[in-house]
Amino acid sequence: MPIFFLLAGRNDFLVWLTGWSYGTFHVFHKWVARVSALMGMVHSVAYAVYMYQIGDEARRWNPAYWWNGVSAMIVMGLILVLAIFPFRKKAYEFFLITHIIGVMVFLIFLYHHLKLSATRMYNPWLWACIAMWAFDRFTRLLRILILNYGAFSRNPQNHHMARAKFVKGTDVIQLTVYPSAEDVNYFPGAHYFVFLTGTWRFWESHPFTAAAWRPSGPMMPAYNAADIHKIKRSLSGSLKNSLKEPRLPPRVRTADLKKEMGHLTTRPKLTFFIKPRKGMTATLAERIREHERQNEIQGFARGRELEIKCLIEGAYGVNHPLHLYETVVLIAGGVGITTILPYLCDYMERARGSERRTMTQRLVFLWTAKEEELVENLVAKRFPRGCLTRRDISMQLYVTKTKQGQKEFLPGVKYKRPDIGEILRAEQARLVGKMSILSCGPSVLVDIVRTAVVDCLDKDRKHIEYFEESY
Repeated sequence: MPIFFLLAGRNDFLVWLTGWSYGTFHVFHKWVARVSALMGMVHSVAYAVYMYQIGDEARRWNPAYWWNGVSAMIVMGLILVLAIFPFRKKAYEFFLITHIIGVMVFLIFLYHHLKLSATRMYNPWLWACIAMWAFDRFTRLLRILILNYGAFSRNPQNHHMARAKFVKGTDVIQLTVYPSAEDVNYFPGAHYFVFLTGTWRFWESHPFTAAAWRPSGPMMPAYNAADIHKIKRSLSGSLKNSLKEPRLPPRVRTADLKKEMGHLTTRPKLTFFIKPRKGMTATLAERIREHERQNEIQGFARGRELEIKCLIEGAYGVNHPLHLYETVVLIAGGVGITTILPYLCDYMERARGSERRTMTQRLVFLWTAKEEELVENLVAKRFPRGCLTRRDISMQLYVTKTKQGQKEFLPGVKYKRPDIGEILRAEQARLVGKMSILSCGPSVLVDIVRTAVVDCLDKDRKHIEYFEESY
């Protein structure tokens, strides 16, 4: 039992020790739990048969001991039934609530069952389960407090609001979060659990991979108009006092403005791109649509972002050492770009200058998306500068859905579905050294990539490694 409690937590120290993903350990968690339930059932049946055989002596046993044991097994059986995939897919929140409450009830029955046993030798294992669960919950709370301490301040100015909007021409949500902490432990592929505390279901959270992280720093020349007005007014007042003549209109020099603006810094921010599905993401999408409708009614410009209270917890995930491979193939589908894009930025940073901090000599970046507008927006605003023209980067962008009667197409974009198998075989044929393949996207795309990788592994198992992430 302590094993499947350990494997269930987000803050599993085995993830830190091994570098394996949480998803891998979650698979172990499910199978260890199933085996534990099976062993518990064998234990219950075997003791029931044993008590039947000894007959009258079984009456000496405390009935509460038996009923607590039977009740614990019934609850564990219900937990397993409600945890099967169809239930989780159709009603995840219901599954999550019943899973947590069910485990608590199971532990209570098991505690009373073991308390009445003759030896009590198993009690420490029960407390070990509770300790692991408590450690995970405490660590989650600690992460939230560290990253969002400003949200708990009495000063409303310290409450950082997240901003949400649709990427122009798509139904993809761009969520920008401004954490209180200067360091959010960001790395390529890092994901964070987002709590929208501005909704009545504030306890719900959803994991999203961060597409970009910007630390705080000196404010760039494109200053906020309100800040400039405030600074000009402050500088004007000081100049008036020095001239002793309030009627003379002072002239604010650009040098004075820049000097004063140098004290201002940008806030750190995390950027997420989200495809609305059900539950929390559907609620967020509806709130953005309602916000846009209100903007139109009130005459505000389109694109004005929705501000919403938000907390984040993280970072979680695994930073794959792709820089140790001579050839790297990055494959993304749709908003799976949120996982893949940071690795492109990381390569650009490592390969910059005369001192290369990467073994990678060739990087293949393949992104397929349905919406042309999403590709156009992210390439223009999020891709690192110069990545489209570098010789060591093969940029392959695909749009699989075109509008009826469309005549204008984006340069460098192919309007078809990519043949991933052919692309990987071509890279394998020219391979010198080792090759890593990282994919993230819809299950259909990931299945295609996985099949293509298996075909490549049939020819060369030593020099190819495959990584897979979910978004």
